[in-house]
Amino acid sequence: MSLNNELGDCTVAAANHVQMAMNQYAHGKCAPWSDDVCLEAYEAVGGYVPGDPSTDNGCVMQDVLQYWRTEGIGGDRILAYGALSIPCYLPVRLQALYTFGAIYTGLKLPQSAETQFDNGQSWVPEQGSPIAGGHCVDQQAELQEVDEIRYVSWGQAVSANRAFSYDFTEEAWCIISSDFVEVNGNNPDGFDLQAMNEALASLTRTSNPLKL
Repeated sequence: MSLNNELGDCTVAAANHVQMAMNQYAHGKCAPWSDDVCLEAYEAVGGYVPGDPSTDNGCVMQDVLQYWRTEGIGGDRILAYGALSIPCYLPVRLQALYTFGAIYTGLKLPQSAETQFDNGQSWVPEQGSPIAGGHCVDQQAELQEVDEIRYVSWGQAVSANRAFSYDFTEEAWCIISSDFVEVNGNNPDGFDLQAMNEALASLTRTSNPLKL
């Protein structure tokens, strides 16, 4: 949960899930940041003061990414990041997943999704459901055959269909991390840092994000 069952730190919790996925895919180990590390990041980025609910207001995703890149979280620092255009269509999402391992995603979460989660159901659009608020998750997989996306939220894998993604995604970020590079210098799909840099520049319409 990374404290997201108690606090509005979903942006930090999703970053924790991203780094866990990267390390599992590239190195076969999945070590989460501790709750203390997540709390420290939430305090630093979001201004949360423990014991003061009025300061529990969440974080801006880009602020978390910038802090993660410049200051580090739990001793980890990312190398670069960039935003995908919204709506983010299937070929772009698949290339991002193959190249970077996960997509750091911001949703405007409908109330129906919270109910579906509690009932162990997939996230699908439900007509007329009001928006409960913003929520940050990470996308870790997409199955082409069954129109199904895999997010991680509140410590669990959550299925969703593409209609849900198209309707409710507000932000989608790609991250370059040295944690996603294996001993041989490539990620699990054979991309080295130069190729990842070129892919990030192409997908996010930026120029040489790693300054290589």
